[in-house]
Amino acid sequence: MASKMTVFLGGSVLGAFLGAAALALLPPGPVVNPATGNADGTGGERPAGTGSATGDIVELRSALAREREAREATVAQLTAAREESARYQQEIAALRGSGDATGAHDPAAAARRSAELDPRIREALGRKDGRAALDLLRQMIALGEPGYAGAIPLILQINEDMEGANTLGISMHDFYPAVGDTDLYLFALHDPSVDARFREFAVWGLPWVSGGAKALETYTSLLATESDPEIVDSILSSMAHIPGDETKSRALIDAYGRAGTGELRHRIVRSLRNTEDAESETFLQSLTQDPDADLAREARFTLTYRNPPVQGFVTTRVFPNTQAAAAGLQRGDILVAYNGTPLDSTEALNQAKQASTPGSVIRVTVYRDSAYLNIEVEATESIGIDGAYREPK
Repeated sequence: MASKMTVFLGGSVLGAFLGAAALALLPPGPVVNPATGNADGTGGERPAGTGSATGDIVELRSALAREREAREATVAQLTAAREESARYQQEIAALRGSGDATGAHDPAAAARRSAELDPRIREALGRKDGRAALDLLRQMIALGEPGYAGAIPLILQINEDMEGANTLGISMHDFYPAVGDTDLYLFALHDPSVDARFREFAVWGLPWVSGGAKALETYTSLLATESDPEIVDSILSSMAHIPGDETKSRALIDAYGRAGTGELRHRIVRSLRNTEDAESETFLQSLTQDPDADLAREARFTLTYRNPPVQGFVTTRVFPNTQAAAAGLQRGDILVAYNGTPLDSTEALNQAKQASTPGSVIRVTVYRDSAYLNIEVEATESIGIDGAYREPK
C-alpha cells in the first residue's frame, strides 16, 4: 500500500522538476532596442497599430517567473510529503518488526501509533485534504487489529462524504484501493459488534480484495452463525454476483446444510435462482419432496424461475393491498400477454403498459399450473407485482 503512494509522489515530483527545468532553459527574452521598442534588436519601424512590445515582454517574463516560483513551491511541497510518507512507512515497518517471529504487530505499540494517527486523519478531513487523509488512513489500517477500530468510523465518514457532496474530492478509484484490505473486512465480518454499515460494506468489498473463492468460503462459514438478517441478505446477494455457477452452488448447498433455521434455508434456496448448474438442479429437485411444505414450494418455484415452461414475466412477489393482490395474481404466475400484447421481453411489457389508457380496464393473460388465465385489472403505472422476464432453456 505504502509503495503506491511513494511512487505517485515520486512521479509528481519528477514531473514538477522537469517543468521547472524546462522553464529555466528558456532564453531570457528578446533583445529590445530602447530607442525603437523593437524586439528584434533592429532600428526599423514597427508595423502600424502594433504598439510597443516592451510592456508585453516584461509581462511575459514576469508571468514565466511566477510560474517558475509556483512550480518550485510545488516541488518543495511534494518532496516534503514524500519524505513524510517514507518516514511513516519506516515507522510502520518498525512496528511490524517489533512483533513476534511471525511478524505480528506488537499490540501496545500499534495501538499507540493508531492513537497518534487518529487526530492527524481528522485534521486532514477537517481541512478537506482527502488525499492526505487516505494516506494516513492506509497507514492506520496497516497496523492490523489495533488500527481497525479507529479506521472503521473514518472509512464510513469518508464514504458518506463521497456519496453526498464529496467535499473531500476523493474518487472511488482512490478510495477503494486505500481501504480495501482482506484482513480488515474479515475482522469486521466476524465481529458482530462492528458497525453494521461497515459490515455490509465489507460483505460487498470482500470478493474484490480477496477473490471469489475466498469470499465464498467466508460467506459459507458466516451464514451458519450470522444473526443479522440484513447481513445475511447482503451475503446471499453478494454470492449471486460472484462468477462460476458450480462453485457458487456448492457454497450455497454447503451453507444450507449448516443452516440452523428454516428461514435461512428458504433464503438460500431463493438465492439458487441465480445459478443454472446440474448440481443445484439436482439439489432443488430433491427439496421438492421435503416434509417442510413451504420449503418444497420454494424449491418448485425456484426451478420454475430458472426454467419456466413458457416465456414471459415470472412473478416473484405480489405486493399486498394492490390491484394484483385483489385480482388474485400469485407468486409464480407467468404473465404472457398484457392487453393482447405478447410479452417476449421486459421492454414489451413496459411498452404495453405505456400504450394503455390510464384508468381503462385491461386484460392480463397469465400461465399457472399448465393453464392460461385472463385477469382484468385497471391500467396503471404499476399493478403491484415484482419479477423478471424469463425464457425456457
